[in-house]
Amino acid sequence: MTSSLLLRTAKIGIAIARLVFALAAVVLAIGIIGFAFFAGAEEFGEINRALVDAGNPMPGRIAMALVFGFGFASMALAERFLQQLKRILDTVGKGDPFTPENGDRLQRMGWIALLLQGVGLATTLYSLEVEQMASKLTIDGDFSIEGLFLVALLFILASVFRHGAAMRDDLEGTV
Repeated sequence: MTSSLLLRTAKIGIAIARLVFALAAVVLAIGIIGFAFFAGAEEFGEINRALVDAGNPMPGRIAMALVFGFGFASMALAERFLQQLKRILDTVGKGDPFTPENGDRLQRMGWIALLLQGVGLATTLYSLEVEQMASKLTIDGDFSIEGLFLVALLFILASVFRHGAAMRDDLEGTV
């Protein structure tokens, strides 16, 4: 009973989080378009001057569009990560989580987590550059050693799931 309640709660939480990430991605995409194509000099006059004074001719609207682009990439990747997790939970609900497909899902989750770390690193490096040029822009990236441990763990679990599924198939073949 507790495990089914926990499973249902996890599925609801994942559905809500996926919706939030999808909505955030849409808002960020609109922001990218707005900053890149429609924002004028009056909205970014001070930032533009700071960037030019610091030796970077990048318009503030492009700098902000890049910030929104990093956010969009993070939200889209997070949504894909949760989609894979939901599919794994679906197999748990059916009583058969140890399948090669779940090994593949865990591996995809590992790649997605690695991409998220890459986006976080790129955001951090970009923020250091931009913050030095324009003190009006503050950007925070999310690159962490813990995230790299998560990547390694997901790849290991993917291998364990595949190996367990293969052992089960061998066992069923010998019975």
